[in-house]
Amino acid sequence: MACHESASLGAYLLGALDPAEHAAMTRHLSGCRHCRAELLQMAPLPGLLRHTPFEEPSPTKPATSPGATSGTPATDNGGRRGMRRVLTACALAVAAAGTAIGLYLATSMPTAAPPTVAVTLSATNPSTHVAASATLTPEATGTTVRLTLTGLPPATVCHLVVHATDGESETAASWASGHTTTDTVPASTAISSPDITSLDVVTASGQLLVAITQS
Repeated sequence: MACHESASLGAYLLGALDPAEHAAMTRHLSGCRHCRAELLQMAPLPGLLRHTPFEEPSPTKPATSPGATSGTPATDNGGRRGMRRVLTACALAVAAAGTAIGLYLATSMPTAAPPTVAVTLSATNPSTHVAASATLTPEATGTTVRLTLTGLPPATVCHLVVHATDGESETAASWASGHTTTDTVPASTAISSPDITSLDVVTASGQLLVAITQS
């Protein structure tokens, strides 16, 4: 049975929740296997949305309440919630059509696709005992990453942060670890594979679990 909290996972991934809601969802993820599994499936969304074009909706007149006079907008205390629903809908739409979007972007870009030569990097943090292996595959819109980790603390919200040679940093994936010893996480970044200097796996509180460097 689906968890009613799963409707907020897209907003959680995109940072559209307020601090109290974000903290509540983080606590919920520690005890909800269903939401952790859904979050893992949605892990590549932060990176994918960075290089997915969306059209800005054209402005519309504010709605009026049934008894309001013409030209008097109805009070909308849910404005921010409405924006959050839009962000969540975008996230879920991309999750459902991720493969199609990837194919569309790859074929619509005017530049030639880079050679798909994958590079695998690995590292272990002796302090946290977390080991990671990342396979980087060049794409026309950036790089896809397949991350395999062992030794993660259970039920922990994690982020994959990719660093580039020009100093840019990008969150390529967010997920909640399970209770097994190994997690495999898909990710996506707009940074090209040769420009990636390192990949950090960090917790939601900012603790570095493992850093993978590319020479």
